[in-house]
Amino acid sequence: KGGAGGKKKARDRSNTEEAEDIAMAIASENHYAALGVSEDASEAEIKKQYRKLLLKYHPDKRNATDKALMAEVDAGDGNDSDPAFLAVQTAFEVLSDPAKRRAYDSQFDFDDSIPTGGEVIDSDETFFKLYGPVFKRNAKFSERKPVPELGDNDTPIEDILAFYRFWHKFESWRDFSQFDEHKVEDADHREEKRWMERQNAAARAKKKKEEYRRLTNLVERAHKLDPRVIRWERSEKERKTREREEKAAAKELAERMEREESERAAAEAKEAKATAKRALKDQRKRLRRNVAAVNEEVAEAERMDEDDVQFVCLALDTQALSDLNDEVEEEGTLEPVRLAFRIEKGEVDREKATREAAFRKRAEDAARQEEAARTRPPWTVDELSVLSKAVTRHPGGTMHRWDVIADEVNAAGFGNARTKDECITKSRELKARGALGVGSKAAAFEMHRAHLHGEHTKIVVPDAPAAGAAAGAAA
Repeated sequence: KGGAGGKKKARDRSNTEEAEDIAMAIASENHYAALGVSEDASEAEIKKQYRKLLLKYHPDKRNATDKALMAEVDAGDGNDSDPAFLAVQTAFEVLSDPAKRRAYDSQFDFDDSIPTGGEVIDSDETFFKLYGPVFKRNAKFSERKPVPELGDNDTPIEDILAFYRFWHKFESWRDFSQFDEHKVEDADHREEKRWMERQNAAARAKKKKEEYRRLTNLVERAHKLDPRVIRWERSEKERKTREREEKAAAKELAERMEREESERAAAEAKEAKATAKRALKDQRKRLRRNVAAVNEEVAEAERMDEDDVQFVCLALDTQALSDLNDEVEEEGTLEPVRLAFRIEKGEVDREKATREAAFRKRAEDAARQEEAARTRPPWTVDELSVLSKAVTRHPGGTMHRWDVIADEVNAAGFGNARTKDECITKSRELKARGALGVGSKAAAFEMHRAHLHGEHTKIVVPDAPAAGAAAGAAA
């Protein structure tokens, strides 16, 4: 009995203390105290605690002792309802709704102060003590969870940079509705209500802007004074400077090596060229000596002329001269040199003959074309008119221009089967005499007549009646 009685007294004492806590929560309207949870409690924790208190303070679940205790709490207010149960209900309704909870949390007094940035940071610990609590205090308004902490000297630099990136993009849910100047429910009509809502929204937006400015100042000041960031930025600057110097040194080394290689290659090429030139000169001297030696031993009629030897020296390269010298020295005759002279001379003659043949062919082609032009029927007035119009209608750059012009002239049915070359030649003549594109039969006829009589002045196109009269006189 003694043990059971002791447990009952302890339970009664616990209930009394809890009732007093709820009474204090009712007096202060603290919903977190009414549910017995912390301000950073999760939704699941709030729901769990609410169910626990619901079983305890629901009117149907209360025993006589609990009712007597709560009656003492409610004594003298003239309200027959259960104040503890109502406080639990009200607290849960507010804290279980995210929007209501944020509006409720925003009503609490909050320390908006932040360091000025001018404080003396004489040690790393001073920085952490000054800024750590401020960031932790403001973290409660973050939309994103979890909120990274400022950390300490052992925090990796990646986490430190991530911390500042998070706070640079901090999204606050802080509600400023408690500062509304107008109470919407007091509006007399709909237009006034809308006006009040717009005014309140503008005031909230202004408060929100000030809130973000305050947080931006906090983050920038902390980032500027953070000893870890200062050390890291210094090391990064040194690393980049070192890499830049190494890159510049490597580039300079590569350029110097490339320059030296280029100079070496140029020197080698120059030396090779000089060596090749000396070798060619030596082989030429060698050939002249060999020919001179043989010339002294043979009859004058069998001797080889110096000009012919010089021609061979200039015609052959170093290797060919070397081989030729070996043959002369081995055979002791000038036949190899004479053979080389005939071969190289023949190549020169063939090249000359080829050029002369090409020139003769071009001359013959021109003569044939001129002869064909003389034997072709002369251009009639109608043909010249059609040609002039066709040239004007198909300007330079037209695809297959002269084929098209020739087809139009022949399609006129004059029966002379003009080729495109004839059309080109005749159009050039007309252009040279200033009559290309005159576009009338009379002008074309006058152009043709002037050409036949050797008149090289520009023909002036007469008016239509005069043109007709000139055409009749010509006929």
